[in-house]
Amino acid sequence: MELIDKYNLKELKRIILFKKYKKILIVAGSSSYFSSKAKVLIDKLTKEKITNLFLKKKKIPEYQELISLIKLINKFHPNLIIAIGGGAVLDLSKVANSLAFEQNIKKKIIANNYEVKNFCEILAIPMTAGTGAEVTTNAVIYLKDIKYSVEGSSVKPNHMALLPELIITNKKKDIINSSAFDCFAQSVESMFSKKSSLKSIKYSKKSIKLFLENYKKFIKNKSYNNGYLMSLASYYSGKAISISKTIAPHAVSYPFTSYFNVNHGHAVSLTLDSFIEYNFDNLELSTANYNIQDRYKLLFKILDVNNIVEFKKKILEIKKNLHLERKLSLINKKIPGNLDLILKNVNEQRLSNNPVRIEKKNILNILKKII
Repeated sequence: MELIDKYNLKELKRIILFKKYKKILIVAGSSSYFSSKAKVLIDKLTKEKITNLFLKKKKIPEYQELISLIKLINKFHPNLIIAIGGGAVLDLSKVANSLAFEQNIKKKIIANNYEVKNFCEILAIPMTAGTGAEVTTNAVIYLKDIKYSVEGSSVKPNHMALLPELIITNKKKDIINSSAFDCFAQSVESMFSKKSSLKSIKYSKKSIKLFLENYKKFIKNKSYNNGYLMSLASYYSGKAISISKTIAPHAVSYPFTSYFNVNHGHAVSLTLDSFIEYNFDNLELSTANYNIQDRYKLLFKILDVNNIVEFKKKILEIKKNLHLERKLSLINKKIPGNLDLILKNVNEQRLSNNPVRIEKKNILNILKKII
């Protein structure tokens, strides 16, 4: 069940109080769960249930915490998992629930050879307006700083709920702004993915329009309504990439996060405009089964720009409004000397979705321009 109405606490309570959910495991961020209204809310909703709590400490969804969570799942035997937090919390919960029955998990994730079999049902409640992880059919997990993706229709949570009160009580501005850009980037990338469809395009359009109409109001005034509209933008973004997956900007973003601690959405923002420009400049090399020129016309229309130059200016304006630094040397002085590390760990799976083939030398040229 997908609860995306502005006020849906009553329906959420009805789901949680369902008789078969006798034991509930709550997975949350170690700080955000207590600093926001999340704990108070969940305590009220689950007071008639047997509960256990797993607090995620790492910034990214990583293997050691995955194993710890799986051990707790197998020991506690929950009937429902409530994943409440940012994208990392939701992804960790989704992978743990999907692979709880598997043996030799590390090898199977690396080999992309696993059986997705959910331990129990899962309810996802996002606390950032960005990733759309509450509705995606994949989840990210990091093994030794390398990003892998666990995919399958069963990875998608059984239930999700948008609760704007949690979004607006999140006090971490860098995460809020980074997540907001991730929402926008996912929708733009989805439009150009080789796996895109008419349905994913519809979701992307809804997400981008909601983002453009509300993101500045949201960062200036975190009202309930602004929080809801940004949550809705993220939701549609998640619906889009669940069909199409992302492309080059996301492919290059992951090592920035794993090796240099750059927030995910911020990492994506570093190259979004450059890769969209690269694809535009190489239209004739497109291997997509759609008319890529038509996609650009649609994107320009949605963004109210006339050409690729105005598009880049628009993206720079959005980055500035979200206070996202654009220069690699100012983000982390170690990055310029480690571009080879970035190139070595580009996610080939996401890169293959890009409509135009991109070589490592092309990526290097793009990165050198933003040092």
